[in-house]
Amino acid sequence: MPRASQWRHGVAWILAVISALAGTATPRTAAGESGTFLGVVFARQAVDVAPMMAATVRDIRVRLGDTVAQNQVLLLLESSELDQEIAAGQAALRSARADSMRAAADLTEVTKQHERREKAVEAFSVEEMEALTAKESGAQANLESARALIDQRLEELRALEQRKRSLTLRAPFAGRVTSCTANLGEFVAANRPLVRLASTSKLWVRFAVPVDASSQITPGRIVRVQVAGSSTPIRAEIRQVSPEVDSVSGMIIAEAIILDRGALGDRLPVGSVVRIAAAP
Repeated sequence: MPRASQWRHGVAWILAVISALAGTATPRTAAGESGTFLGVVFARQAVDVAPMMAATVRDIRVRLGDTVAQNQVLLLLESSELDQEIAAGQAALRSARADSMRAAADLTEVTKQHERREKAVEAFSVEEMEALTAKESGAQANLESARALIDQRLEELRALEQRKRSLTLRAPFAGRVTSCTANLGEFVAANRPLVRLASTSKLWVRFAVPVDASSQITPGRIVRVQVAGSSTPIRAEIRQVSPEVDSVSGMIIAEAIILDRGALGDRLPVGSVVRIAAAP
């Protein structure tokens, strides 16, 4: 998803959450009585891992909530149709190599014949020598064509093998599995998201405030993040503030990076609804 689309999607998401929890779309009510603002925890880096082609799920290496390393195998898929194409490509390559060997042998034979006649050129007519020269040129052309066909078959086979390797879905970065919808033996379409991965080493909070409270959300300011079920707030630093007011809600969107999760640790899942307050 393009960055601009991600921003619009994120804004729509947070505003929907705020409206639902506040029970109204009126901007002023998004701030609590104590001057807090509703927000949602999110991961800056998240991706849906999907196959490039339709295939069958052969093995599932991860489950929901697993922590994975960069390049770790997530899923193995297979395609009998692709396997058949690869087998056909390998056969075509072997055939092209055999043709090249025959063309090389023909060229060697006619070249030697030409060399022998050159030693006794007076015994052959001009037409015979010209015919032999043309035959040698034809044999050379056949060899070059056969070698070019080998290169073509190699490129085709490499492309097929690359598609085969793409059936091994790997983690593009270290993170945690936030969704895994694959089922063993299931036939899945190309580009269907099977695993969602989020980098949770750094978490952010996106929140919205009324325009009349915008002076409290300047970049670099420290805010307190209150998580439901925890009596101790955690700290976050405002990094980004929207330069314009959302036309629908009349609110300003801001993002802050969480500096320290404190005792919460991993008990601060992506999507958690929190309250934000400016630090004194």
